Amino acid sequence: MELFAKGVSLLTHPLMAGVWMTLLVMYGYASPLKFPHSIRSFVIGNLLITTVAIPLLFRMLLRLFGVLRRDSSGGRRVRVLSLLIDALCFASCGWMFASVPLLFLVRKMLYLCAIATLVVVAFEFFRPLSHHLTIYGILLGYMWVLLFVGNMSLLYPFIAGVLVAGLLITSRLYLTSRTPRTLYGSLALGLLIAIVGAVLV
Repeated sequence: MELFAKGVSLLTHPLMAGVWMTLLVMYGYASPLKFPHSIRSFVIGNLLITTVAIPLLFRMLLRLFGVLRRDSSGGRRVRVLSLLIDALCFASCGWMFASVPLLFLVRKMLYLCAIATLVVVAFEFFRPLSHHLTIYGILLGYMWVLLFVGNMSLLYPFIAGVLVAGLLITSRLYLTSRTPRTLYGSLALGLLIAIVGAVLV
């Protein structure tokens, strides 16, 4: 059970949200846009480097140098530093795609992930949220917007996403000390940010 829970948490890791949404847009349900192979490679490569590799490298460096890891206050500061780097990487990756008009859906998704991560940081010192569920809420909310507003054929991915959300909540309950209220609240917050932000961003 623990191995399964870790697998679900890894596949739905916040840093992977941009990658999954981009794959869905470019290879599945936006195929009429006919992204050239060179653009697909450029986008996926940049996403993996900027939103996955760099944040993970930063976390490894924090562990390597043992930055403030001995007490609860230090652990919170490390988490805040990690989240700030995540937000910066999401935003900078979206900015890099600004010159490619076809990538406006991907760019908005990355900006929403950056906003959601900053919201998690803001709540960290008051009522900590689940970064996993907040970002996953962004993913679900953004798919909902594209489904009902953008007229994209995302019904089946959206239904699958709702089912995966249940697995993710179960896995986070098993692996962490988060309460159901915190997890459901984080998911709802992510949905709200995505639905409102998709219109405003």
